[in-house]
Amino acid sequence: MIWRSSFNSKIAQLADFITVMSGLTISYFIWDYLYRLKPGTFPTPFRINFQLVILSLIISYYYVFLLKNYNAYSYQRFTSILTEYLNILKVFGIVLLSAIFFSFLFTH
Repeated sequence: MIWRSSFNSKIAQLADFITVMSGLTISYFIWDYLYRLKPGTFPTPFRINFQLVILSLIISYYYVFLLKNYNAYSYQRFTSILTEYLNILKVFGIVLLSAIFFSFLFTH
């Protein structure tokens, strides 16, 4: 039996939180760059405001919360790798739909 401390789980959760925040930030800058490159092809990026920062924090926390609920941070593996991939895809789908909903809710 593999036993790891809860500290390792917290580090993995923090790393996932930072990864999601970084991904959202980098994707915004890529969107802005592509808009400046060809303004007619890409839509105008959102202005960065307090609501967008809060939305990014909520999405990142929600992602980590769902991963924790789907036992992604458990070090005792009794499931197949396919089941774990499907759990991650479920979490990604839920977060994606939630992000679309909340971005529409906060920006319109």
